[in-house]
Amino acid sequence: MRLSKAFIFTNVCFLLFAATSCLQQQDEYFTLLTKEAKAGDGFAQNDLGYYYLENQNYEEAIKWFEKAAEKDLNNAYFNLGLCCLNGLGTGKDIEKAISYFSKSYEKGKSEAALLLGYIYLNKELDC
Repeated sequence: MRLSKAFIFTNVCFLLFAATSCLQQQDEYFTLLTKEAKAGDGFAQNDLGYYYLENQNYEEAIKWFEKAAEKDLNNAYFNLGLCCLNGLGTGKDIEKAISYFSKSYEKGKSEAALLLGYIYLNKELDC
């Protein structure tokens, strides 16, 4: 089956339009998220921290996770624990990671219990 040049051109144009539209929506979302985070919304602060974490801006991620943790948000504690465990945006600090994962677990995040178990197991094996 051979595709016409017009068909290929139309599809390429559509894909470029869709990609541009998607990037524009992403920029608009980031702008709104930043505005809400700066206004003090804890969930937006955590999400903004996660955005920065995914984009490898670890110092900025920690800053926003800490602001969300001040609002006692479970996911913020968990995300701070991940950063401390892996040394992202901060020096690797197992004791802080344990503290953050413990808070997260106490607030009901079962994944935090798994990571606590992993940390304690590895601490025992290192002895």
